[in-house]
Amino acid sequence: MLRRFLLPLLLLLLAAGPALAQARIGVRVGEHPGHGRVVFDWPAETGYRLEEQDGRVVLRFARPAEFDLPPAARLLRNLRGFELSDEAVTLVVPPGVRARHFRLGARVVVDLLDATEPAAAPARSAPARPEPARPELARASAARATPAARPALPAQPAPLSAAPPGPVASRVPETPTAPAVLPPAAQPAAPPAVVPVAAPAPPVALPAVRALGNGVLVPAAAEVGAALLRRGGTWLLVLDAPLRFDAAALSQGAFAGTEIARGPQATVLRIPAAALAEPRLTRRPEGWLLEGAATPPELRSIRPELDPGPPARLLLRAVRPAQAVAVLDPESGATLLVGTVREGGEATSLGRRTATFEILPTRLGVALLPRSDSVTLRPLAAGFAAGAGPGAALALGAEAGFEPGLEAEAATMSRLFDLPAAPLQALIERERNAMLFVAAAPPLGRGQPRLAAAQALLALGLGAEAQAMASLAAREDPRLAEDPLAQALLGAAALLAGRLEETAGLLHPRLPETDELLLWRGLLAAARRTEDGAAGIATGLPILRAWPEPLRARLAPLAAEALAAGGELAAARRLLAGQEAEPAFALARARLLEEAGEAAAALEAYDALRRGADRRARAVAMRRAAEL
Repeated sequence: MLRRFLLPLLLLLLAAGPALAQARIGVRVGEHPGHGRVVFDWPAETGYRLEEQDGRVVLRFARPAEFDLPPAARLLRNLRGFELSDEAVTLVVPPGVRARHFRLGARVVVDLLDATEPAAAPARSAPARPEPARPELARASAARATPAARPALPAQPAPLSAAPPGPVASRVPETPTAPAVLPPAAQPAAPPAVVPVAAPAPPVALPAVRALGNGVLVPAAAEVGAALLRRGGTWLLVLDAPLRFDAAALSQGAFAGTEIARGPQATVLRIPAAALAEPRLTRRPEGWLLEGAATPPELRSIRPELDPGPPARLLLRAVRPAQAVAVLDPESGATLLVGTVREGGEATSLGRRTATFEILPTRLGVALLPRSDSVTLRPLAAGFAAGAGPGAALALGAEAGFEPGLEAEAATMSRLFDLPAAPLQALIERERNAMLFVAAAPPLGRGQPRLAAAQALLALGLGAEAQAMASLAAREDPRLAEDPLAQALLGAAALLAGRLEETAGLLHPRLPETDELLLWRGLLAAARRTEDGAAGIATGLPILRAWPEPLRARLAPLAAEALAAGGELAAARRLLAGQEAEPAFALARARLLEEAGEAAAALEAYDALRRGADRRARAVAMRRAAEL
């Protein structure tokens, strides 16, 4: 009988175990000029609601958690303590303290702003000195006294507008010529001092944004730096100060629809891309001039240089660097780290990728799209330093596994997926972080995190695992089942896994015609052997050679065979350079010898393959040798 009850109870506890598990959230505090700061270190973005009550700031988070609170000795001047409940965290604050809150990545930040000083109380007159005893006044008072049995009333203060006590003759005469000298007892108490209220100051006129030609002049002081970059259908003009100005000129003409966002560190103008085809941002004495140019402006390139450290970091050299600020990315909703400069003409012409962040192309300044919470951007005397925390890989160019010069060639080509060239350890770390984001996401919000994890698995050359992850994302989120990019990712993973019947996503008609898509379709044609895919592979060859090494190792032999068979001999030789000892490229080398007219050498290579262990290579070598 006992077993009948214990078994269902045990199953119930096992099922409820994951739901009962709560994350431990660190809580940090710090003092800043004008405010104290409380930071909740969530591992992933979590919804919350903030309510302000009398002497309390209440935060209600969407997920239960256990909070590691700081000791009482480290509390702030604006924070008297914490109160925890099952549903909320309450910050006990002094009267008058207001809260300002925002997100910083996955962290929730609450600033407790200092209370404003109360207005000074009106000065009161000093209390009157006790009057000396006078016999005649005492006798007159005794004659008018009430019976002794009547209780005495408490003394009531006279209203401010009442006349001072005493006989009328004792008042100070209004004529200032001959003031009467009164005895001390007849002097009235001094009236309360009246503090005059200053008249309100007239409103200060804000500097205005002015229209100049086909552009606008945004007023800003000489020390305010700027950056300009495009994200999707929006130009972002970032100014590294919270500026106030009259923006009426931005609500008309080509700039209509411009949005302005002000934060504690920066002002961001989100300008529709249709307003400016070729924008140019230059410094004027009174501010920054944003205008359209007939041709792309001449810009000085800000190129990254690897500083091995320790710690390892990228140096982005600029002549007049200003500040590094964090702004919202309108395209992805993530945080952008933007480095501003104090003069025009310095830009990042080509985008670059590392394992932990992406350097975005800009028209002015520097911009990073972090892929890890440990990424930092700091201004230096000679530019900016981009770091990614201890142990993170920042390799570019030859350090990332491919020859110098290839990075610039591949960076000019359009991409389809996020497959950055990085060392193996960095790729593994990226995949681990992606899986953590999947685990931390709510059930109905795991679609996009699963797609990011599928791309991380694809970069590691794990086709079957990437296909399973992308299929699960499309099954949980119906929007992804109709998204062309998600379907293309599913097809690319199926191609890598050898499941050619499940690669239809790569042929989706609504996919953008990028260079990387042509490469994937060329590889698909080569794998199916139904048509010639050599032209597409040759077009996207720089991208293939700039892929992560695990993915490149899986697909490069197929690409080399297709290039040799399709007559793209120069591209085939370029891909086979340095692979003379790799067995995976033996069939491609033999096919290249055949296409080059070296029959004897090709037959010798085919004969060596016929004696090998690869069944497919043996079959192809026997057929090619017989035909030759």
